[in-house]
Amino acid sequence: MKNGELRVVSLFSGCGGLDIPFSTNEYNLVGAYDNDPTAIKCLNHNLRCDAKVLDVLSSDFEPEMRS
Repeated sequence: MKNGELRVVSLFSGCGGLDIPFSTNEYNLVGAYDNDPTAIKCLNHNLRCDAKVLDVLSSDFEPEMRS
């Protein structure tokens, strides 16, 4: 992590409209999650981040957050 850089995780990301302010050098968008594959495809395209299709209520979510 760079000096002054804040790590951000986006939950219920949708297509990423609310994540745009966090795509600057001041922030490190370390994860973005939504259960809609189409929205995640759009988010990955627009913000060029590593967004994943994952339901926060699934058993796979907690291990993902710990990594």
